[in-house]
This record gives sequence, structure tokens and C-alpha cells, in this order.
Amino acid sequence: MSDELMLKLLVFGSMAIILLVPTVICFVLYVRCITKKNRCTIPVRAKCIDIESATFHRKHPSGGWSRNAHTSYCPVFTATINNKEITYKAKYYKQCLSIDIGDYVDAMVNPNNINEWFIEEDKDNRIGFLLLSCLFFAMAVGIVILGIKA
Repeated sequence: MSDELMLKLLVFGSMAIILLVPTVICFVLYVRCITKKNRCTIPVRAKCIDIESATFHRKHPSGGWSRNAHTSYCPVFTATINNKEITYKAKYYKQCLSIDIGDYVDAMVNPNNINEWFIEEDKDNRIGFLLLSCLFFAMAVGIVILGIKA
């Protein structure tokens, strides 16, 4: 093999491997969402009782904190499970929520751990992880094909 071919294989192979890392990460996150959904088998109708907010600041390139900040929101739910009132705070913050205080959502609860909930509204996360995984994989395959043709 010539040195030029080896260099091309090294460059394109490295780029493909770099893209495979986020592919694997996104796929693992997708699988975790699916397995969580499978573990949570008790259906409940949960009421949003609060929406917590948090302000996030971005770091300025010069080292300080930027004045640009954004506020994100995290819903808090309550439901009756096994004759007990359980409160659950979602594990995410979003800049815009599709629910308001007083709204009801369909949720599933893990019978072995009532603090683990799967909220059907979170299906956006599953789809996002799967789409990102496919995108990164397609980019890696495209780079490999370009490397072979080069």
C-alpha cells in the first residue's frame, strides 16, 4: 500500500470512528428510554401540580458569564399509586413545555420502584435519540464511502 492510500485510510477511518462515538451514545440513550418504558407497567393519570424554573447562563468566550441566559422549566406531577399520593419531579428541563399546572398526563410507573416514572409526553426524547443515532451513523458511512472512492 502506498503512503498516500494509508494516509487517506487513516484520515477517513478516524473521522468515521469519531462519528461512531455519538452514534453509540445516542443509541444507548434510546435503548435506555425503551427499557425504562418496559419496566414501568402501572398506568397512572398524573396531574401537573407545579412547574419549577431554572435560569441557565452561558459562559462568555472571554471567561466571564454572558448576560444571555435562558430559563427552562421542569414539571412536577402527583398521582395516587397503591393508595398513596406520590409526587414525581421530571428528570429534565425544557425551554418550552406542552403542559400547564393542572393538566393531566398519562404516565407509567415501575412497580418495583414507584419513584421511576415513564411519562408518555417524553416520547420526543426517544425519537430524538434514534434520529441522532441514525444521522451520525449515516455520516460515518458516508465518510467511509468517500474514503474508499478517494
